[in-house]
This record gives sequence, C-alpha cells and structure tokens, in this order.
Amino acid sequence: MAIEPAGRLMRPRYVIAVQDLARSAGFYEDVLGFSMHDMGDPGWRWFQRDSCAILAGECPDAAPAAAFGDHSYFAYIEVDGIDALHAELAGRGADLTKPLRDEPWGMREFGVRTVDGHRLMFGARPGGVRTEQAIPVLPGDDLGVAKAFYVGGLGFSVRFESTEDGRNGIVGLDRGTIRLTIDCPMSGHGRHACVSLEVENADRYYAEWRDRAAIPRPPKDEPWGARTFDLSDPFGNTIFVIGPAERGPQAPHA
Repeated sequence: MAIEPAGRLMRPRYVIAVQDLARSAGFYEDVLGFSMHDMGDPGWRWFQRDSCAILAGECPDAAPAAAFGDHSYFAYIEVDGIDALHAELAGRGADLTKPLRDEPWGMREFGVRTVDGHRLMFGARPGGVRTEQAIPVLPGDDLGVAKAFYVGGLGFSVRFESTEDGRNGIVGLDRGTIRLTIDCPMSGHGRHACVSLEVENADRYYAEWRDRAAIPRPPKDEPWGARTFDLSDPFGNTIFVIGPAERGPQAPHA
C-alpha cells in the first residue's frame, strides 16, 4: 500500500565536523569560493555558494575525516557549468581526487578533497538545459545602506561588488537561487521599481523578516492562487514576495 508523504523535502544542508574551524573557513572561501557567515556560536560557521550550504562545527578532538576512507564522502553536488567550475577550482589549487570525465551513468563529474579530508563530488548532466532567470537591477543611493538592508537584514550574500568609495557603484546579491543587483546611482532610471521574489513559502520569509524590516501586512492568499506580502527597501523600491497559496486558486464568486 502506497504511503502518502507527510511533508516535502526541501534544500538539503550538509553538516560536517572539522578540527580547526579557522583553517576550514579559509579553505572553503579561498579554494572552493564559498562565502562565510557567522551562526551566533563561535564554534560554528555557515559556508554558502549559490544554493549549496555547508554547516561546519569545530570538534578539535574528533577523528579526522580522512581516517574514514570512503565514508569521508559527504556530498554530491549537481552543478551548472561543470567545466568552468573544474577549471576554477583547479586553478585555486584544489586537491582533485577524480579527474573531470563523462561517466556511463550519464553524468560528467570530478571530485575534490577538502583540507579536513572530507570528499565532495561535483556532477552535471552533459547537454543539460541551463536554467534561465531574470535578474532585476534596482536603483539605489548608497551601497553601504543597500548592503546593510539586504545582507544584514534580509540575509542575502554579496555575489560581486564594484565601487571606489563604498557608496557609489554596483553590487550583485544572492540568496539561494534569488538574485538582485543594486546600482548606486542608477542614472536614467526612475525610482520606485518593483521586483517579485518567487519563493517556496511566503510565511517563512515573513516570519524571518518581520522584525528586521517594516512590512505593511502579513501574507495573504490571493484569488489567483498565490500567497503574498510586500515591503520596501530604503530607496522606495517595492519587494513583492510570492509563494504558493495555502488553499490554491479560488473560484470567482457567482
């Protein structure tokens, strides 16, 4: 008899034990290109690159991962642009445990050993279709204010930044698969731009952001089958958050 699933699995997070957290953080930043984030506990760090997140806890007395042989593998990460990623990591001096090659099971793969002895496999489907997305460019007045709001408040990370004085320039922001760009100043464009963020759960974002930003109303189900709320950034741009409705699309009244 088939069992009806009680929940939905979403966004796996990898949790690893490391002996020297500072050394591990340097490796994930400098070699693998992850950004590092504090977690409110000096013994933990959050490493993020695109949609991949790894949580590292410092365990100085634990056996090193390298001592566990094949059990030191902890992640298989499917990627877009595997040839470019391989070239990037090889150029940064990554310890490659497996050369880049096509496998008979339909994946193109290479392996990496971390400074702690953990092993990761990166894979891609040859000839796979690249996911396309629109990345809105929002006008701003001050990069510092923009980063304080989006990074410090809403939990985005900086993907790229170009500035000479810390105020004027451009910054690209990521949160999972969500991408935004803030241009300060953005000459030739008007103010009060709007961006919609399509998310898996609007209530979850509302619960996280409501104490960090002014949000006029809680999420509500719309008749067209979405659950939404909105807020504004410091420059007057509207952020419209759209998730699945709790009850689905509603039939129009007769």
